[in-house]
Amino acid sequence: MNNPGTPPGSPPDGSGGAPGAAPPQNWAPPQGAQPAAPPVAAPPAAAPPAAAPGYPPPGAMQPGPAPGYPQQAPQPGYPQPGGAPFTGEPTTNSLAIFGLILAFVAPCAMIGIVLSVVGMVQINNSQGAQKGKGLAIAGIAVGAFMFIVMMVGSALAPILVRM
Repeated sequence: MNNPGTPPGSPPDGSGGAPGAAPPQNWAPPQGAQPAAPPVAAPPAAAPPAAAPGYPPPGAMQPGPAPGYPQQAPQPGYPQPGGAPFTGEPTTNSLAIFGLILAFVAPCAMIGIVLSVVGMVQINNSQGAQKGKGLAIAGIAVGAFMFIVMMVGSALAPILVRM
């Protein structure tokens, strides 16, 4: 019989079945007990994957064409990589035009201001491909003036009606 405090099925020598402890020679497991499985060794550490032959290690790629492919000339009619400056005839920005037109219409003055600002940003980012910066500035100025006139008029309207 086992000593108190030892798990059932452990050897009677008092080792409590500690891992690595060998049972005494005359000890046998109880009837119906499963034999202990042999300890499982940890799998060997996997070696890092070897780089495929002919390829550099990750992060060591050099800019340029892929290895084994010739450098190709740019196709005619397409822009050069790197954003070459625009050399054709610049076009007038449509948002600058519509912003100026809507700036003259009092209820749409704020829309005219927004369109003029967006048009001016597009003109500044176009690298000379668009013109109309003066129209955009005029749309902002006229829209601001019309907005102020509209606000003053709506504030004075109740006073003028009572007179």
